[in-house]
Amino acid sequence: RAHMGAHILCKMRGVPQQLKKPLGDFLPCGFCGESGHTACNVYLQVKKKSATVETNCQLSLPIKYAWAERGSAATPCRNVPIVCGLCPSTLTAGNPSAAQPAQWRYNMEEHLASVHPEYASPRNPDAQQRLPHVVWTSMAMTEVEERALGIPDSKIPAPFARVAGPDERLMSRASSWVCNAERR
Repeated sequence: RAHMGAHILCKMRGVPQQLKKPLGDFLPCGFCGESGHTACNVYLQVKKKSATVETNCQLSLPIKYAWAERGSAATPCRNVPIVCGLCPSTLTAGNPSAAQPAQWRYNMEEHLASVHPEYASPRNPDAQQRLPHVVWTSMAMTEVEERALGIPDSKIPAPFARVAGPDERLMSRASSWVCNAERR
C-alpha cells in the first residue's frame, strides 16, 4: 500500500519514475496500481473505533487502518481508502456499520473531478460549489507527506482554498449545503 501509494502520488504530481509496469490511467488500485478491475474496488467498514478495508485485489494486504491513516516518519504514505462524503450512503438503519464504497485518498482529486464536477477540487478549482470541509479534511495531503514521498517542492501544489467552512454541513449526502446559522 505505501509503496504503491508513492508511485500513484508521483504520477499524480507529474514526477517521472521508471516502472516495470505502468500504473493504471484512472483511479489506480492502491495495492496493485491497475485500473478498471472490479476485484480492486475497495470498501471501508467502520465499527465503533476501528476501520476495516475490504477488497478482492490479488495483491491486497491487511491494513492497520488507524496507523496507516496517520502515517509516520518511517512510512509517511497515508494512502488509505476513504468514504467520499459526496457519494450517496449505502448505510441503512438495519445495518448502520455496513461496508461503504470507498476511494483511495490519493485518487480523491480524480474522483471529485470525474464524479462530482459541480464541486471545486484541486483539479477543478473553478467549479460552481465549494468543496465541503469534511470532504477536504478527509482527503488533504500535507507538504511534509509529499516531500517524504519524493515530490519536489516545485511539484507540490499551492494550498487549495475553495473549501466550505467547517460551520457548514451537508443536508443530503448528494446535494446542497446549508449554513448552521440559516437553519435557526
